[in-house]
Amino acid sequence: MAKQPEVSSRHDLARFDGFMKNVKHLLSGGIAGAIARTTTAPFERISIMQQTRHKDYKDMSVLTILKKMLKNEGIRSYFKGNGTNIIRIFPFSAIELFTFELFKYEITLNGPRFVTDNKSLLYFVSGAFAGMSATVVTYPLDVMRTLFAYQTV
Repeated sequence: MAKQPEVSSRHDLARFDGFMKNVKHLLSGGIAGAIARTTTAPFERISIMQQTRHKDYKDMSVLTILKKMLKNEGIRSYFKGNGTNIIRIFPFSAIELFTFELFKYEITLNGPRFVTDNKSLLYFVSGAFAGMSATVVTYPLDVMRTLFAYQTV
């Protein structure tokens, strides 16, 4: 009977470490985005109300809108549409951080020298491609978030 080759090798371990690093980037980006959006959810909702010129909140200051929302709809109104926002922002932030690191790595290896020698330009180009990638993937969720946040009682 032939001896089976050893399964675990340094190469396999390095691939697993690389995989776990990617998972960490995806999770940390998603969690950070979710926390940030939840923290700013009341202002996000006010922004949508003002941008869409909602009839109940037209031509009002931010403070007046906050008070009116609390009085008419309760504290939960500050977070209306936030669940959809989290569903959108988690993958957006995860994809953005992951692809930023991926583009930065690939450009460093294969990019033109004038980009790879200038760290600011490298980060700018990597960030631009990462932002575009995340936006393309999550745009339908952004439309749904706007629709849910626009609803009132």
